[in-house]
Amino acid sequence: MLGAKIDDWEDIGIDNDGHLYIADTGDNDAKRKRVTVFRVDEPDPSAPGGSVRATHKWHLHWPNGPVDSEGLFVYGTNGYLVTKVKNDRRAEVYRFQLDATESQALKFVAKLTIDSPVTGADISANGVAVAFVSSTGAFVYRIDGDVSKLAQALPYHTRFKNDSMEACTFVPDGLLATTESRQILLFTAGPFRVLR
Repeated sequence: MLGAKIDDWEDIGIDNDGHLYIADTGDNDAKRKRVTVFRVDEPDPSAPGGSVRATHKWHLHWPNGPVDSEGLFVYGTNGYLVTKVKNDRRAEVYRFQLDATESQALKFVAKLTIDSPVTGADISANGVAVAFVSSTGAFVYRIDGDVSKLAQALPYHTRFKNDSMEACTFVPDGLLATTESRQILLFTAGPFRVLR
């Protein structure tokens, strides 16, 4: 990608205008003073050429020092990063404003009930639910368009032990997830089927 440096890219999100967001937020050793999210226009796969240009970037820092993060989703005028927890701590969600300055402090939104490492996140296109994947399976929280509801909501959790769970996205049949070992999983229980 032109105009972007790769440190540790982790997740990808999309908005309703066809922009893709790439989270350069990985920090296994919790040493990065800032992380970056890039926006690109979604490329046409049939067009010639093989590169895209970053159209915007946000340099972000955590309010309480460096944290590893592998989950990103975008909703409305905000982007959201999810901490990857270790040692039985609970995952947290932080936001940044898409229409604000390039350099921002992340703002705390919610502490989740998930106490295993979160490695991917997505919000349904209709804003009804947010999903997370971790080493203990897939979680879906019903939020009905209000991300702050993550603080009180209890998730539906499909237990699926897989230490290489990596990313997820909502599809009409449920929640599609991938693993580092190249497996593709589809969670089809009712709570995951939120797209209309």
